[in-house]
Amino acid sequence: MLRGILESEGYSVVSCENGPAALKLASEKHFEIVLTDFQMPEMNGDEVVKLLRQQYPNTFIIGFSLANKKQTFLAAGANQFINKEQLLQDLIPTIECRN
Repeated sequence: MLRGILESEGYSVVSCENGPAALKLASEKHFEIVLTDFQMPEMNGDEVVKLLRQQYPNTFIIGFSLANKKQTFLAAGANQFINKEQLLQDLIPTIECRN
């Protein structure tokens, strides 16, 4: 669903099945924006954010979760957090306001 929304807004979207796959892909290709869920197989989203932030300080990172993980994501280096219940409403405005 997120892919469809983002592509309809003109964004090119690549998705990964887990954190390690995302980190590998990020090492091969530049991404301006990264979206990551908190709960994923093999590695939580905050761990992904920490590693991405170390390697790619200018990437805009948005974490999302049903649980209140805002402080966890921000402490890891995310630029923004969106609660999953608000994700569809808040995602595009958050991306558009990143600069």
